[in-house]
Amino acid sequence: VVPIFLCLLAVPIQLKATHTMGADITYVCVGPNQYQVVLTVFRDCAGIVFNSSQSVEYNSPTCGVSASIPMTLTSTATDVTPICPTETSACTGGSSQFGIQQYTYTGTLVLPSGCDDWELNWGNCCRNVAITSLDNPGNQGTHVQAYLDNTTASCNSSPIFNNLPTPLLCINQPVVYNHGVTDPDGDELRFYLVDCLQDPGVPVNYLPGFSATNPLTTAGGVTIDSLTGEITFTPNQIEIAVLCVQVDEYRGGVKIGETTRDMQFSIINCTNSPPVASGIDGDTVEYALNACVGGEICFEI
Repeated sequence: VVPIFLCLLAVPIQLKATHTMGADITYVCVGPNQYQVVLTVFRDCAGIVFNSSQSVEYNSPTCGVSASIPMTLTSTATDVTPICPTETSACTGGSSQFGIQQYTYTGTLVLPSGCDDWELNWGNCCRNVAITSLDNPGNQGTHVQAYLDNTTASCNSSPIFNNLPTPLLCINQPVVYNHGVTDPDGDELRFYLVDCLQDPGVPVNYLPGFSATNPLTTAGGVTIDSLTGEITFTPNQIEIAVLCVQVDEYRGGVKIGETTRDMQFSIINCTNSPPVASGIDGDTVEYALNACVGGEICFEI
């Protein structure tokens, strides 16, 4: 995968927030029924700073367990604002109107075996007050969750999100966004657009015309590839919207896990022209290669 970074010259748009711009929960198996849980949270730098610790709740009705995991900030907050190299983000008092920080927390989870309904939950108040697709977003919380089944896989790791969920997108320019999800165990993954949540099992209150599958104003709608998670749309209105993606994990045809990612998309008015990439080795048609696992490929674009 070749990352392409775009410099955006934009008219002012308010991104002031009370707190949260996105979040997700993942986990890595470190031993039988032992997991390192990772909570990743994104905030607008105009909002309130997150604490150095968080808490992830976990429960299983089958096992009769309900408890929490103390989560510790692994390092200082990271500035992940997608701006030009010549700009300085608002997180450090720079001239850019944009400022986004990533907080990563980790904690250890030890589970009893034999339960297929483990649920991990994290929530926080409140969402960015500048969101235009929700009703009174500053009074709605952010909630993300993950599920695991340790009856069929006692040492399973969740899918991992490798790309940042902090896109600044240009009005009237086609968007192809991919989370860059990988699975450490090579399990089969399926992707869906789902309702964003404000509390466990409680969807956010969308404004009329918006929904899980129609989260922002576009020309032709929003589609997601169920096999790759690739999200495609062409925004045609300046706005700030939330979008949530659920990733289901299958092994041998049996669902063994699930995690949800909450994201904020900011549609801005750009004055730049998007880049045009050639096909493989300069070809104008071919954009795909097939390769065997473990093999090496080399190409130019």
